[in-house]
Formats: sequence, structure tokens, C-alpha cells
Amino acid sequence: MLRESSTNWNSYDIDFHAPRIERLWRTWRDVYRLNLHVIHPCELERALYHPHAWPAAIHVVQGEYRMVTGYGVGDVPPPHSFRLVLPAGSYYEMIHKDAWHAEFPRGAAAYTITLSGVPWKRSAPKSPHALRPVSESRVENILATFQSLHAR
Repeated sequence: MLRESSTNWNSYDIDFHAPRIERLWRTWRDVYRLNLHVIHPCELERALYHPHAWPAAIHVVQGEYRMVTGYGVGDVPPPHSFRLVLPAGSYYEMIHKDAWHAEFPRGAAAYTITLSGVPWKRSAPKSPHALRPVSESRVENILATFQSLHAR
């Protein structure tokens, strides 16, 4: 899948809140979504603390990020329960609709592969404006980076 043309990938430049995330995604097996993320550096105080909109399995393939987690129903952010450092090679899952997290790479961007499932019926932060696609040249660059990481 990573070696396919960039025209087979959708993209979003998620910049309505830190950290900025460049997301390439495509549907897989009609149910799942494969996401390639470039998560740009930011500080914890600026990182969006949010519940995931869907169950997800995440693999950090390059770089590292810090993450805080919590658990709570509704839209009021719960207290942080854990602070983690996730280096390249880390895997984790977000498998409960009321799990919250904030990711904040420091220094360099982190590259992750996420497999996500059917969205949950719960509210989650959304952009106040339409998300823009990532430029075609940047999509090519991101795919080339993931291809080189996959070839290792």
C-alpha cells in the first residue's frame, strides 16, 4: 500500500490546534482506515487533549513523542492519569471511547502509522473550518519517507 501512487491517498493538514498533524489516509478492507501521520513538535500546554473518535492501533515509526492520558465521559477534559514517552518502535492502542490523550513531540516531528476502526458515537473536537488537503508535493515527500522507513 505504501508503494502505491499518491493519488490513492486522501490527506488533511490538521492545523486548527497544536500539534499540527499532516494525515494521509485511505480505506482498507472497507471498514478500517490506514493513516500515515506526521506529528509536528509542540509543548504540552498547547497540545490538544481529546478523546479519540475511533478505536486505533498506533505504531511510532520515527521520532518520539510524549503523551498524557486520561479517562472521562462527556466533553470535559479529565485529569491526566499517565505521562509517557513513546520512542520509535513503540506500539499502543486506544480501545475505549472515553480514553483521552494529547501527543506532543519535542525537537523533531514524529511519524506514526495508525489503523483505525469504525468511529464511536461520541463527541470529539473538530476543526472550526474545513480542513485543507496536504499539497501534492508534500504528499509525495511523506510517502517517500514512510517507504524508506518501511524498507529498513
